[in-house]
Amino acid sequence: MPTSDLASRARAQRLLAGEYRTDDLTRLFLYARDRCDGRETVKEIGDFVAHHSERTKGILTREVTDWFLTASMIAQSSLRPLQSTNLPANFREFLQASLRRAGADIKQRGISASEARRRLPEVLKKFAVNPDGSFAISPKHTSKEIELINILTSITVRPAFTADRLFDDFASALQSNSLLTKAQRPLFERVKPFVALFSATVMHNCVLELGNGVRCTLHIQIDPADGSIKVAAPVPATIRDDIFISSYIFSTDLPSVDWCDESLLQVQEQWLFALEVSPSGKLSKIG
Repeated sequence: MPTSDLASRARAQRLLAGEYRTDDLTRLFLYARDRCDGRETVKEIGDFVAHHSERTKGILTREVTDWFLTASMIAQSSLRPLQSTNLPANFREFLQASLRRAGADIKQRGISASEARRRLPEVLKKFAVNPDGSFAISPKHTSKEIELINILTSITVRPAFTADRLFDDFASALQSNSLLTKAQRPLFERVKPFVALFSATVMHNCVLELGNGVRCTLHIQIDPADGSIKVAAPVPATIRDDIFISSYIFSTDLPSVDWCDESLLQVQEQWLFALEVSPSGKLSKIG
C-alpha cells in the first residue's frame, strides 16, 4: 500500500476509534475526491476543502443555479400571476431547472422522472413565441404536456444532498479504497454527526458563481421548522437586488440545541462569521 494510502488509513482508523480531528477529515476528503468512483457528494466536499473561497462548478453550484431560476419565477409570479399566454422569457429554462430539482420526487405527482425527461423536450419546442419575447402555451400542446407544465410550475424545494447521503457515500469511498472494512461500517456510523458538521463548515461562507454576474454565499442556519442544522443558499430576487429568497441546499437532522455551542446559540443575527467544529464536537464560532 502506498505511503499516502497508509496515512489515510491511519486517519480513518483514528476516526473509528473515536478521535475526531478536523484535519483528518480534511485529508480524507482530499484523498477521496479523486478516488470516489463517481460519488459526487464526496468529490463536492473534497473540492470545497480544496477551493473554499469561490466555486464555479459542482453539484451545489448546479443546484443553486437551478434554485436561482426557481426563485426568479417566484419573484415574478408574486408581482403578476403566471398567464398561459404570457409566460416569462426564461420560462423554458425554469421548467428544465424545476425538473432537475424535482428528481425522483416528481413521481409523487403521478409521473416518473424518466417519463418527464422524455416528454419535456417536446413540450419546450411547442411553446409559441410572443413579439415581446415571452412565451405562450400553444394549441400544439397536448393535455398530458400541459399537465407536465403544471407539475413543474409547482415550486419544488429540496436539498442538493443530505448528510445521510454524504456519509453513506463517504464511508463507501473509504471502504472501496481499503481504508475501512465492511465489518467496521456499523461502528463507523457514530462518526456521521462529525462528518455532517465538518461538511457544513466547509460550505459556510463559500461563494458560488452562478453566471451572468450572479453570486450566492452559502450560510449555516438553524431551520426554524425543526431546529436542525442546515446550509442555506440565499439568491437575489430578480425584481430587486436587495431581496433574497433562500432554500436549504444541504440538510442534516442534527438538533442545534445538541450540536451547537451554547454561546453560538445566543447569537441572534445571521452567522456571517467563521465557524468550526470544536474539540467538543460541536459547531462553534472561531475566535
